[in-house]
Amino acid sequence: MPTVTVEQLIKAETRLTRSFAFAAGALILSIIWRFFIATPVRGGTVVMTPAGIVIGLLQIGAYLWYAISAAAAATAIGSRGWMYGAWILAAPFLAMLPIPLVSTLIGASPLAIKFLLGGQLQSAIRSGTFDEIHQSSN
Repeated sequence: MPTVTVEQLIKAETRLTRSFAFAAGALILSIIWRFFIATPVRGGTVVMTPAGIVIGLLQIGAYLWYAISAAAAATAIGSRGWMYGAWILAAPFLAMLPIPLVSTLIGASPLAIKFLLGGQLQSAIRSGTFDEIHQSSN
């Protein structure tokens, strides 16, 4: 495995944080749209409008960016990145399973990935910075 520099770790963490914020913002926008702005119809759905389609596409794009960023961050710290990315993309669909508590936990789990990977990236950054300081003083 090639050595990852502190700069690369910082870049991965910054990208992960930005993509997470964008995905969370898109989710919040989608929730606001669905419950407070969109016109409801029978069966609990809403009227499909161009604005709703754009918000849906924005949310899909945000999740894709977040999944790619999480996979890259996991790879930077030596983990299997595809597992993180796949879970982020699969969780919204698995959350549709009709199991109340479990589906809620599955739906929220991609949010925890940011904090898990963020903590590991910060540890790797501190360790790399410490190593660089000691190498430059010798």
